[in-house]
Amino acid sequence: MRFFIVFSTVIAPLLSATLVPMPREIDLGEGKLVVDVQTAVIAPDDLAPQAEVLTAALQKTTGYVHRFRTIKQVARFRYKRAIKLSLGKFEKPEFYRIEITPEGATIQGSDLAGLMHGIQTMAQLLPINDKPLPRALIPAQIIQDWPENPRRIFHLDVNAHLFPTDNLKSLIDWLSFHKLNELHLQLNGDHGWRMESLRFPKLHETGSIRTSTPPFGDPTGSDSTEYAGYYSRKKIKELIAHANSRAITVVPTFTFTTGATSLIASYPELGDSPLKVANTWQDRKIGVLQTDSTLRFLDELLAEVAELFPAGNIRIQGSSSKFHDSLEKIIARHRKKILLSDNIKTTDFSVYSRRKEAELLLAAKLEAEEGFNPVHKVYQWQPAPLSQASLRTRYVHEFAKLQYLVFPRIAAFAEATWLPASNLNYVEFRTRLDSLDKRYRLGKVYASLVYDPPAKKASYDSIITSSIEAREGYSPELIFDGKLDSFFWSLGGLKDNDHLTAEFPWPATGEVTVNTGKNGITAGILESGILELSKDGNTWGNPKELFEGSATLPVPQGTRFVRIRATAPQDEPLIFSELLLTPALLTPVHQEKREVELRFKKKKIELTFKADFSKNPEFRDEVEIARRIFFENWLPLAKRIGTADYPDTPRTFEIESGEPGNLTEAQVKDWVFKRLIPQLQNYPANPPNWIVTGIQARLRGDIAKDPDKRKFKEGGSQTAAFFDWIAKTHREESLIAISQDCRNGSYRETRWKLFTRKSLAELAALYQAAP
Repeated sequence: MRFFIVFSTVIAPLLSATLVPMPREIDLGEGKLVVDVQTAVIAPDDLAPQAEVLTAALQKTTGYVHRFRTIKQVARFRYKRAIKLSLGKFEKPEFYRIEITPEGATIQGSDLAGLMHGIQTMAQLLPINDKPLPRALIPAQIIQDWPENPRRIFHLDVNAHLFPTDNLKSLIDWLSFHKLNELHLQLNGDHGWRMESLRFPKLHETGSIRTSTPPFGDPTGSDSTEYAGYYSRKKIKELIAHANSRAITVVPTFTFTTGATSLIASYPELGDSPLKVANTWQDRKIGVLQTDSTLRFLDELLAEVAELFPAGNIRIQGSSSKFHDSLEKIIARHRKKILLSDNIKTTDFSVYSRRKEAELLLAAKLEAEEGFNPVHKVYQWQPAPLSQASLRTRYVHEFAKLQYLVFPRIAAFAEATWLPASNLNYVEFRTRLDSLDKRYRLGKVYASLVYDPPAKKASYDSIITSSIEAREGYSPELIFDGKLDSFFWSLGGLKDNDHLTAEFPWPATGEVTVNTGKNGITAGILESGILELSKDGNTWGNPKELFEGSATLPVPQGTRFVRIRATAPQDEPLIFSELLLTPALLTPVHQEKREVELRFKKKKIELTFKADFSKNPEFRDEVEIARRIFFENWLPLAKRIGTADYPDTPRTFEIESGEPGNLTEAQVKDWVFKRLIPQLQNYPANPPNWIVTGIQARLRGDIAKDPDKRKFKEGGSQTAAFFDWIAKTHREESLIAISQDCRNGSYRETRWKLFTRKSLAELAALYQAAP
């Protein structure tokens, strides 16, 4: 049964795996392959490096050291449920085929890259678990897959900050995991030269050192600390070997016509004047002199680069020019091809993957360049045959920050460049990211949380209108979307009478609060404006001037429109945080939770109100009153009954269809109390009925005005009058204690003397004798 990628919403849960990129074709089989201590990897001798990648992945899953066996060794031993690796004759480059059965698995590739992609898919099929699984299960299936775009590049500019080779090896492992196939290392720039050169040693001796680095958030400042470092030829060879074993090509990248400060600092004759390695983040456009002597220098330098890096390209930052044409000829003499960066389609990882807080965006100095490139934009970005994700390291001081900027965006880039555009589905892709995030955490990858763009929809299908142009991603609907951390943000300043208006589908009650600005900062507030209300959207009243950007108004009955309006122009953009209604709008099918505090217990509990009056909209006012009465009275009533902190005391009040009927406010209160009080009593079977009904009547206010005191045990209003007298003469706590005895099933008539120092008979006599 073959499923193609368009049906991957079915495939993903069936496989219980994180597949990124999602394969093009999956044919589900029957049964499962058991991966345990007996599972070995079998391959020809020359595929040992690839086999080691798979055995390492198996060990992470099972906790066992899995064996690698060659074809010759297999002839002498029999292995159950082995995984066999081989190269096959397939037409497409980077093609792989996986076949998994209960008896074993085979992974074939059209080339070494395809085989590695198959190994990484097999690794992704392994279960994700915090602890080793001695018996891991993989569903039987056949997968056939190949990339849409041939060159899937991650470009890392390390001239500003470089990272230990062990960190880069870890990065390469994850690039391979996501089926990228090239790592472009930019080894020079204004802020440092990062490659050892035997022919021109001043490059790494002088060009790798800058006197200081700008501190966090200050691109022109200084930390007064020397920064230095470069990759030795030995470390570069080690890195290349590691990358080759994972089908990643390391391409050296240089810039000469701009960003050449560290090069000129090492060899001043290459520039107009002597320079020092740049120690601020200001943009420079400093290039080498485009002369014959410079070309002779670069000829010798690039000969050394070509000898060190086996990649077929040497990448040069920039676009076509006469100077680059000369470099192309030089590079060709060294049996390499020039690759100009302007020919590569780029998505930028140097900017944030999550939206920055307004405080940062409005600050005079930013930590990084303004910009916002979240996961969904990377996924929906349209790649080309030559595509890259690029990261500059000016603001990346440590590897954890690099990981934060790269992951999980690299997953979106990987799938966007692997699959045909017609097969991409961000909604489905998003469902796989949570599992992928767990794999990141287990792999000690400090990944960013995924930013999910806010839907352009206000709460309760309310309608938000505005005369103010919004910044991208900060639409007017965000003023009433139920999220306190979202906000509307105008693109520019305001004109007189500019407004934001919310139209609710049902009348609001209580009070409304509006806040402009963000977290107490002055930027973003409405400097001159009013909050006003309307029942029909035409006639506006109850205006209140905003003070320091905020205002609160009581909401008259029937109000369905709330508006803030500028009463004078302002140059500063407007930030409008969540519009707050207290209480929330009452919907026809309603569920609302509120917390109340049990101060004597120093804890909070949650109350729930439910109602369905969708078939009886004429009961809206009665339901609104019932909601208010429930939330206002649950705690006072529960305290007087003595059951507020009992965990099994019901904390939910539900109004069903057809209830409560056409009632006055007093009738609604009595209707709620008649249902709520017995719920709060929650007494077990057989407490004295006169006590039960007496407490109920008293709490409802049904107290006999001229009681027959001989009927103190009759229950209802007669007993309520007796209990009211006890509360006044012997304190309310004595009645609470009696109620708790009833709740606990421990009531005895003798308990009255314990709590009041009088027997029930003595209390009755005193009550009857009282005037």
